[in-house]
Amino acid sequence: MQDEAKEQFIQRVNSVLPNFPDEVISQWVFRHNADFIKKFTHLNIEDWTFNLTEMSTEEIEKIELFKVTKARCLEAGKNILTNPDAKESFLGKYMLEFGTFPSPIVVFKDFYDQNDFTGESFLLPLHLAEGHRRWSFLMTMAAFRLKHFTNLQDNHKVYLVEF
Repeated sequence: MQDEAKEQFIQRVNSVLPNFPDEVISQWVFRHNADFIKKFTHLNIEDWTFNLTEMSTEEIEKIELFKVTKARCLEAGKNILTNPDAKESFLGKYMLEFGTFPSPIVVFKDFYDQNDFTGESFLLPLHLAEGHRRWSFLMTMAAFRLKHFTNLQDNHKVYLVEF
């Protein structure tokens, strides 16, 4: 896979998972391939449907994450305030300029009786599947919107995944 061009990879994955949007394949399956395989292929991914929608910042703040992951993400999200590397990264620059994600996060919706690869149940009704860094930056921007991030958008694109 390392030598395979992204476009070829997307075509190959799309041939077996036509339900996955190209953007999701690019952002999630291609960029995090080993992690994706380890954490999600035990699920019936061929039955997933992806619905591109918009959610308000307030709705996104209610998305669930596993407790330890959420604490780690919220702490890491503060880097957009103080860390020059985070602020100058592609993601940091984009989110600071446009007040939203460069590509939608992926959120499981109503994943009842579904467990992650460790056996822990996904949280309901909405559980963040992909886009943890984007989500963490947005949470920091939302927390400090009046003081530092006045250009934060009201709505953001999200892929809701159902099965």
